[in-house]
Amino acid sequence: MRVVWFGGGLGNQMFQYGLYCFLKKNNQEVKADCTQYSTTPMNNGFELERLFNLDIAHANLDVISKLTGGNRLSPRKVIWKLFRKPKVYFEEKIPFSFDPDVLKGNNRYLKGYWQNMNYLEPCAKELRDVFTFPAFSSDNNKRLADEIAKVEAVGVHFRRGDFLKSSNLGLFGGICSDQYYLRAIQTMENTVVEPVFYVFCDDPQWAKNSFSDARFTVIDWNIGSNSYRDMQLMSLCKHNIIANSTFSWWAAWLNRNPNRTVIAPERMVNRDLDFSGIFPNDWIRLQG
Repeated sequence: MRVVWFGGGLGNQMFQYGLYCFLKKNNQEVKADCTQYSTTPMNNGFELERLFNLDIAHANLDVISKLTGGNRLSPRKVIWKLFRKPKVYFEEKIPFSFDPDVLKGNNRYLKGYWQNMNYLEPCAKELRDVFTFPAFSSDNNKRLADEIAKVEAVGVHFRRGDFLKSSNLGLFGGICSDQYYLRAIQTMENTVVEPVFYVFCDDPQWAKNSFSDARFTVIDWNIGSNSYRDMQLMSLCKHNIIANSTFSWWAAWLNRNPNRTVIAPERMVNRDLDFSGIFPNDWIRLQG
C-alpha cells in the first residue's frame, strides 16, 4: 500500500492528487493522509472533496502510525527511525523532479508536492475530468463567465499575501516582478488579437489601485472559502499569465482552449533547480 501525504493549499493538493492517480494507474493500492488539516490550520483546509467529485480512500490513524512511527516522542518512534524508516518513509528528494522510485517497495508513506508533468501526463484526461468545478451560484461569477466566453480573455494572476511575508520572501519574492508582468502583457498584445485582461489577486485592493486602465478588469469578490472560483474563472479564460503559484498553474493547465497562449515565469522558487518538468512544452517562460 502507498499512503500519500496531503498538505498545503488547493494547488498543492491537486498536484498530490496527481501522484495519487499516477500510483493507481500503476496498479498500486493508494490511500491519503489528510490528518495535517485536522491538526494545523492551513488555508481553506482540505478542499478536494468539497469542490470535486473525487473518490479518495483515506488511511486510518493506525496505518499512518505504522508508516510514520507515530508520536515523535514515543520509544516506538526511535525504533522506527533506526530500523523501519528507510524502508517505508519516502520523502521527495528534489522538488519539481520526477522520481520513478515512488513505485518501488511495498508499504510506503510518500511525502512531498510532486510537481512534475511526468506524474500528471498518464492521468491527464482523468484529472481534467475530475477537476470540474461546481456550477457558478453567484450572479457576479455567472455574468463574468458569460463575458469571458465572448472575448479573447486573458487571465492574469498576481500572488501576494503569504509571498510577501518576511519568512517567504527569500524563497518566492522577486520572481514575478513588475518587469515580468509588463513583458507578459506585451507578449500577449503581440500574440492575441484584441486581448481583454482580467486580473485575479489575493490582494484585490492593491490590484484595483494598480490597474485603472479600462483594458483591465479586477476580480475582487471571490474571497475566503470561495477563492477557488478565481481558479475556475481563470481556467475559462482563453489565455493565461500565471504567477509562480500552483493556484494559477492549475488554472492554465485546466484551460481547454486548444489555441491558448500561456505565459509563465522561468522559475517557481528562488533555488538552483531544474523547473522544466513542471511546465508544459508549449508554455512561454519569461524572466522576471
